[in-house]
Amino acid sequence: MAVRMAYFPRSKAEKPNRITKATLPARPVERGPVFDVENSQTPLSSFDEHLHGRVYAGPSETGEAIQPEAPAHFDNKYLYPSLAHNERLRLTLLWYHTRLIEQDEILLSKIDALVNGLQQAIGWEYAIAGMLSESTYTRLATAHLPIARLPRREATCAHTINQAPSSVFMINDMSKDWRFKESPHVEIGGLKSYAGTQLRLLADDGEEVSLGSLCVASDFPQPPLSQAQRDLIVRFAELISTAIASHTRARRQKDRETMAELISTLEKEVELDYEKNALKLVKQAYPSAQVTLQASDDGTLAIDGRSPLSFSDVYEGLWEDTNFIEQTINTSNHAELRSGQTVRAIVARCGSSNKYLVVASTDIHFVFDDFDAWYVTKAASIIADTLQRQLLQQALEARETFLRGMTHQLRTPIHGILGSVELLTEELAAARFLENGYKDDGKTTTTSPSACLTTIRNSGKELMTTVNNILKHNTWTDALRQCQPGPYDIRQIENDVLPEILALLPREQLRGVSIDFRFEVPEDHCIITTDVQMLKDCVQAVILNAIQSVQGNDSGVVSASFRVTTDFSWLLVDIVDNGVGIDFKDHARIFEPYEKVDSHKPGVGLGLTLAKNMAHLLNGNVKLVSSAPKFGSHFHIEFKNPDIACLHKNSKSPALSLDHIPRRFAVLRAGKAANHFVDHVVEYLTRNGFQLGSMADAPLIVTNTRSKQTIAQLFNENPRAAILSMRPNDCVDKLGGHPGIIAISGPLHTQQLDRILQQADRLYRDSSKPEAEHLVESTETISQPKSDEIQEPEVPEILKLKQLGLEGTVGSNTVDTLPLKALLVDDNLINLRVLQMYCHKRKIPYITAEDGNRACQKYREAAEAKVPFTLVLMDLQMPHCDGIQATTAIRSYETTHEMKKSSIFMVTGQDSVNDKIASQNAGADEFLVKPVGPRDLDTFIRQYFSNYIPT
Repeated sequence: MAVRMAYFPRSKAEKPNRITKATLPARPVERGPVFDVENSQTPLSSFDEHLHGRVYAGPSETGEAIQPEAPAHFDNKYLYPSLAHNERLRLTLLWYHTRLIEQDEILLSKIDALVNGLQQAIGWEYAIAGMLSESTYTRLATAHLPIARLPRREATCAHTINQAPSSVFMINDMSKDWRFKESPHVEIGGLKSYAGTQLRLLADDGEEVSLGSLCVASDFPQPPLSQAQRDLIVRFAELISTAIASHTRARRQKDRETMAELISTLEKEVELDYEKNALKLVKQAYPSAQVTLQASDDGTLAIDGRSPLSFSDVYEGLWEDTNFIEQTINTSNHAELRSGQTVRAIVARCGSSNKYLVVASTDIHFVFDDFDAWYVTKAASIIADTLQRQLLQQALEARETFLRGMTHQLRTPIHGILGSVELLTEELAAARFLENGYKDDGKTTTTSPSACLTTIRNSGKELMTTVNNILKHNTWTDALRQCQPGPYDIRQIENDVLPEILALLPREQLRGVSIDFRFEVPEDHCIITTDVQMLKDCVQAVILNAIQSVQGNDSGVVSASFRVTTDFSWLLVDIVDNGVGIDFKDHARIFEPYEKVDSHKPGVGLGLTLAKNMAHLLNGNVKLVSSAPKFGSHFHIEFKNPDIACLHKNSKSPALSLDHIPRRFAVLRAGKAANHFVDHVVEYLTRNGFQLGSMADAPLIVTNTRSKQTIAQLFNENPRAAILSMRPNDCVDKLGGHPGIIAISGPLHTQQLDRILQQADRLYRDSSKPEAEHLVESTETISQPKSDEIQEPEVPEILKLKQLGLEGTVGSNTVDTLPLKALLVDDNLINLRVLQMYCHKRKIPYITAEDGNRACQKYREAAEAKVPFTLVLMDLQMPHCDGIQATTAIRSYETTHEMKKSSIFMVTGQDSVNDKIASQNAGADEFLVKPVGPRDLDTFIRQYFSNYIPT
């Protein structure tokens, strides 16, 4: 049994069936034969209603056309046809519906089948279906006659189009009718009988318009056709007219699909050269037309061969010179119409700009429709959008350039001020010029060096905070800000945001503040995909607000907890503080720009506004859960669908490395002072695997006692223990600042505690019982370096390469164990001077460069001299060669010469996302935004150089 194959129809398949499948004759190109040569160059007359009524008297009872008397003074050989009463409309629809009709073989096959069927049904020798243009009658299909293109004047069907709709114009013996007996087709062709009707279509307003005719003819006189036969001719004509209308719809639908593909292509490619690409794509749809993109401030457009066109004359995107077309039809209908000027146009304005997309055609036979208007309007819309984007991009680039310049100009001097103040403070403290170091405890006068330096430092930080907020507000509130998603370990957020926050706040006002970050995030699901910079800036703004609310509080606590829901659909952040709080009436307005609860507090009131806007961009929100004066505040941040991913095994964050000290500790509480510090430290130690034990053998003791006797006793009884003393500044001073006693003051946070534990680990390693010192109760201080006078730290001249003189070859050690040798790169002398003072103070050998080119040159020279730089502090914005280009060149040199990579820190006043990404891509290890103080640099350098101990 044969296997049956499945059949799946194709929706667009359209093939002639057995009845319509005919071998079509070749289509003629030339018009002919022309019998009435004498009148062939004379145009037909316009429609004359009075004359029409005299020469066409209507049908008789038998359906035959009544032959009226010949008009007086009729001296033509035969009756010439006239133009139709609606000739321009008729030709417009004809040109539109029959465009490319002779190339549609399927349609012609259908018409041919209908014509032959009609001939067989009527029984006369011939049947013809044809279209009547301005000058020519074209036979589309015939039965027993050749296909031809005949002069309109000589065609009997030229008379048929002017008859009543749905009527049959029938003459049984044309040789006896004065109107036709001497016409070429009767006198020369031998035509005797004719019966024809119109091929009609409806215009949009409902008017019936004749495009051509369907007729039967005979070389012999025939009896009148019956009513049924005449009705049959009319019905066959309607079938042909319907087929022509269907052909037009199908053709235009294909054109629409082609246009849609071109539009899709234009949308993809327009950005490259929007004017050129747009004109090229539109030209593909109208190869014979003139396509232009014109700018016009008065709404007039230049088109070929005529006066400027006013945009107000354009109707729904289309325009035609109706008067010119009508005049041309009336005066030139003896031949195919030609025009030397624009007769039709498609015009679309490019949005609200002064640009117009114009498609102008001189082809009088090419009729535009609503599809054409849609296509050109769509192309113009794409041009407008592209133009708008380019103008917006130019504005954004100008704004970005301005902001980058302003950022650089504002942050650079502030960086110089704050860096110099910190270095000066350290130098004066070392010389014991400041009795209490960098502390303003109220005992100093307002004109003391300590008070002055504190004022300068705090004012600079307040100014820096204001500058940062204003610049961020201008950046992040931009509605066009696009997210740039990337993977991020949420547990890194404390290290990423807290140093920047603390750098902006007066340190002496945070000595009683504890800042605790907690992460209730599964170890294997802590990577989120988001716009990392936007997330950090959002969280940073709320945490900064919380820390500011506890400034000056001896028991200030800020807690930031991060967790994800069990279905991983939400990342939730809760930030709680015990600060000043917010009155209920102010809860709503704190998120408004430039709103502050206390107008006397520093800042401009943008932090929470920025946080809320950034959260919205990340599909999240920031809410104030609760707050009351003197009871602190609780803010809640939530991010929906944060795209949480599993953490790779090898990517888990390493535990705190402690090689010597046993993980045990003891606690000695005394009173209520600094208990929140004790709680924080205990929780931190427990989280890092330490167990609470007895005082006797504890290698680590946590206490908040302020008694110098108690601290001395603890140390004497536990000489190898590291004593973590909460805020005991006065006690430590009186006990001589012994290294076994580690004073802890705020701001207390994870990074600080990490450093303290590592210090305790080193102390435990270096201590031994026989050599342990014992402290006794004493009011005398252990000797400290003294100085009789204050000496300004001398900054050495730029070192020559040979002065670096440290042994070792390139690549012989890992970077973090190589000696520190710095290359300082900055085009600003103030910043360069601050970096020089820093390196001099920290005893770090250095060389300076004023731009990227000189930096690359000096880096190569050092490498060739076998004394490579291990640290590069690189400015971003510099003339000739910027920091990105210089970093790229250095990394390329290292790769080519198989060198160990140096640590490159981008130290810049810029903080845009693009700058950070570009720096990372270039190979920078860190991106530090000015102001960057000495302690901040110490922190980052220590992360890359394990042997680095600030002096």
